[in-house]
Amino acid sequence: GLAGFYIKPDGTKLYAPGYVGDGVYEYNLSTAWDVSTASYSQTFSVSGQEATPYTVSFKSDGTKMYIVGVSGDDVNEYTLSTAWDVSTASYNQNFSLAAQENAPSGIYFKPDGTELYVTGLTGDNVYQYDLSTAWDISTLSFVQSFSVASQETSPQGLFFKSDGDKMYVAGTSSGAINQYDVGAEGYTTSETWTNATTNDEFASIAEAMTVAANQMNKAQIDAVADGSHFTLG
Repeated sequence: GLAGFYIKPDGTKLYAPGYVGDGVYEYNLSTAWDVSTASYSQTFSVSGQEATPYTVSFKSDGTKMYIVGVSGDDVNEYTLSTAWDVSTASYNQNFSLAAQENAPSGIYFKPDGTELYVTGLTGDNVYQYDLSTAWDISTLSFVQSFSVASQETSPQGLFFKSDGDKMYVAGTSSGAINQYDVGAEGYTTSETWTNATTNDEFASIAEAMTVAANQMNKAQIDAVADGSHFTLG
């Protein structure tokens, strides 16, 4: 049986994990994005790490591959010495998801590799993790979870709109693709004003104004010799 698949960004390859065969199957598409032109290429076994692989994902440049399944309770990372060629894959490391989910079934990476989202059959949730080093799962840290149990009690497929403000979850209990509004990704403030160029201008200004050196307390403001100012209550 085949589960969650992945298509190379240019549409010329398709990868599917086999939860019976314990492998990742690579197919070539002679016409990009046309699955009727797919032909089997090769298989890479992941049985040493996951006996029931459910979903496969890749780093955007094809040099890393990631597997989750319902047997290992973790996400497994592989390095590909030749991008997009699974025959060159070698196991690198894993990260346990058991603290949140013991049957992970689907994964989605933010395109820059700094966020990982996981669906789980047991918790019926979507779990969000931060990666402090992009694409390096040893740097994963759990952030939060969102329940999809009201719509799907066996979530497996997971996908996000490119700007991150829509989430899509599919599974076997609803027989549907469920769409969720996530909202535009929020800005975060930097530790110092000098890093403000990476953040929202107003958030950075607000951050700078919280620095003690930039503030006046009530007594200081009331002491200003300015006849037009108001005394604070």
